Amino acid sequence: MEFEIETEDQDLGTILIKGEVEWTTEDNSFDYAGTHCTWGQSGTHEVIDVVPESISIDSIECDKGINHTKFFKQWEELLMTDYNDCDLSYYKPERSAL
Repeated sequence: MEFEIETEDQDLGTILIKGEVEWTTEDNSFDYAGTHCTWGQSGTHEVIDVVPESISIDSIECDKGINHTKFFKQWEELLMTDYNDCDLSYYKPERSAL
């Protein structure tokens, strides 16, 4: 899925990042035992999230229209971990769509 986000970079100022992201589901479900906190009930707490599987950046342009290719890897890593804070979550599909 193609994406386009505008964000701030401390060195470049306002930048426009264009690229592609592939999404997948991540199952972080866990079992829990019956304790006083669960009123003696045990079970499985389902925690399934949609997360980026891969990100490839096509361009990072600053206000001057320069494509900053040397920052691609840095921003790909940042978007993989902080996708919710970097507005990439806007492009996140519903779990049922995967």
